[in-house]
Formats: sequence, structure tokens, C-alpha cells
Amino acid sequence: MQKEIHEQPESLRITMRGRLICGGSCKAKSVMLGGIKDHLKTVRCSRRVVFIGCGASYKAALAARPILEELSGIPVTMEIASDLLDRQGPIYREDTAVFVSESGETADTLQALEYALENGALCVGITNTVGSAITRNTHCGVHINAGAETGVNY
Repeated sequence: MQKEIHEQPESLRITMRGRLICGGSCKAKSVMLGGIKDHLKTVRCSRRVVFIGCGASYKAALAARPILEELSGIPVTMEIASDLLDRQGPIYREDTAVFVSESGETADTLQALEYALENGALCVGITNTVGSAITRNTHCGVHINAGAETGVNY
């Protein structure tokens, strides 16, 4: 895990490469996430954005919550995938459900994705693994380009 901690600055540069739209003074004016651009109108009209994940993915989403609420003006809630499933928490068709998973194959998160799809929510995946179950089964998503996770033992 220390390796990944020390790689964070470079991972951030790689993740943002090609996504920052520069203005005249070469300062970033906006961010273009091509994987979700076709669904931005739906996201903007959402009643709320629900981030769903497990472990470190949940905590990463938790850290991003304040800035996302500030920038979007849309309420952002957080759910641990297994807890959402255990209590059959409310997910509505007016929601945007964002599934965060490094591998894109986390079992609880995939089950929560099925639940959100059944309830009609727009489902967005944020993962580091192209072709994973989350990237295949969500409506749209963002690949974070951070390299393989090495902090989890299999």
C-alpha cells in the first residue's frame, strides 16, 4: 500500500491527462469526462447522487463528496454496498448511482448495481479496470487510469 501512496501524484496526473480543458492562460477551465458526457443532462436533473462502494473505494468517494456537492449543487449521499443491500435502501429512478470499485468486480458493489438498475437509477461506474463487470453493466462511467492495485492480497 505504501507503494500506491507514493504513486498518488503521478496517478493523478495520468488520470487527468486529456481531461482538462485549458483556457487562454493555460489554467484548467473545465474537466471533460468523455465516458459520461452523453448522460450529463440526466445527472444534472438528478434528485441526488448516491455513491456506492466498499472499503477504500467508499472512503475515496467520501473524500470527494464535499467538492462534488459544492460544484454540482446536487445532494450527494454515501452507501456501503453491503449495507444498502441488507436494508434494501431507497434508490429511485430520479437518482444517479455512482459505483466506485478499483477492480470493477467487487461482489457487494455488483449486487448493489443490479439493485439500482432494477430501481431505474442512472448507473455510473468509476473503476480502474477496463472491461470489468461494473464497466460493462453501468450506463456510463469513468476509467481512472491509476494502474493495478497492489494493496489487496488474493
